[in-house]
Amino acid sequence: MSKPKIVEIPDGLSESAAAVWRELAPTLIYDSASRVLLLTAVRFFDLSEQARRARKRQTIVTSERGGPRAHPLCKLEASCHDRFSRIVQSLQETAEKRKPKPAFNPIPTADDISAMAWNPEDTE
Repeated sequence: MSKPKIVEIPDGLSESAAAVWRELAPTLIYDSASRVLLLTAVRFFDLSEQARRARKRQTIVTSERGGPRAHPLCKLEASCHDRFSRIVQSLQETAEKRKPKPAFNPIPTADDISAMAWNPEDTE
């Protein structure tokens, strides 16, 4: 089994975002564009975590203009997490398509040989 490639962690990421980067980067980075996309996704993850931590210090419901409403940070957290998930899913699909196909095996198996065998009943 080959060792996973080590991809340098970009500056400015939190500990949790750096952990996500370490987990995903070896399998999802295959060119400079995929690196930028993954960095964008991880920054969305980081922003989602920041919103979650800030929201935990406050109430989930605010009362503004006529009644209770969901805190704006709830929407920001959900939106950032959704964007993170979509980008990672897209990168995973592309990485899967880029995997090398299995090489052609020139040695036939027993099933291949029996499928190629001549059957006299087929000629009638």
